[in-house]
Amino acid sequence: MRASQINGCAYCLDMHSKDARALDESEQRLHLLAAWREAACYDTREQAALAWCEDLTLISKEGASDAVYEKLEQTFSPDEIVALTLAIVAINGWNRLAISMRAPVGAYVSRHRPPSNQASPSELLGLSAPQLADWARRNTSRTGR
Repeated sequence: MRASQINGCAYCLDMHSKDARALDESEQRLHLLAAWREAACYDTREQAALAWCEDLTLISKEGASDAVYEKLEQTFSPDEIVALTLAIVAINGWNRLAISMRAPVGAYVSRHRPPSNQASPSELLGLSAPQLADWARRNTSRTGR
């Protein structure tokens, strides 16, 4: 989500915040992400990953800092650094794709089970209520039920 904040990708922020909430991430941590350096709710590994994410996302302006990379090496294994770096590269690419293709913001429905278990059938299927009703009319008339 941090890369999406920096890049201004509303579609990805909408999607990942909904997924994070569905996976029981706290509202406080989501709201404090932009100010993670001052927030005590992020542990050492998360701080190192967030610093690396910012360096890679802003690489054309500031480069990839030796100090940030050294902290990364102290915190993650070489395989974890590669996986984290690839994830950061991927979300930066997705941000550019979503922004440039004008991905519609707000329609995403998380496929993860909501913690409240109160999602409506239309939310679980990623359909609006009218779309779900239309689907039900078409499909029940074919089956005769």
